[in-house]
Amino acid sequence: MYENGDLIGVIATRSEGNSIISFFVHGKYQRKGIERKLFEVILKNSTSELITVNSVPYATETFINLDL
Repeated sequence: MYENGDLIGVIATRSEGNSIISFFVHGKYQRKGIERKLFEVILKNSTSELITVNSVPYATETFINLDL
């Protein structure tokens, strides 16, 4: 996702959109709905009802309400 030509967020998948492998939003833009918008693109384009997420121990905890 870009704002005024600046990259502010990215989400990357594999396995036809069924596995999230990278999900980052610049700290300045967090808690503004960017994460939700990126995730909604994945939900819309996934070919599966199950989406997996690879995580790392030092990742920031995030909660997403899936009751869209």
